[in-house]
Amino acid sequence: MKLPKLPGQKESPKLWPPTFPETTIPTPFGKVHLPEHKIGLPKLPPSRPDVVEDLHFAELRKMLTPRQYDEFIKQDKIAPAVVAMARALTK
Repeated sequence: MKLPKLPGQKESPKLWPPTFPETTIPTPFGKVHLPEHKIGLPKLPPSRPDVVEDLHFAELRKMLTPRQYDEFIKQDKIAPAVVAMARALTK
């Protein structure tokens, strides 16, 4: 797949590695030459929001009895948190 050339570009932008080719842009004050620019890939977010999860677990530890909290931790490994909480409170 080829991207279209913009006015003033000598070649089309590249998809991989992502780059903008050098170009010359006409302005009322003269032409502006822009060199080729390689676009850095964004970093992926962490696999889970640890801070929020840690705060959530700390609040649960305060609210639940030790037996309920242990059951919640065990159930949380095999089920979503809402289901794990329901199972922990019913046992």
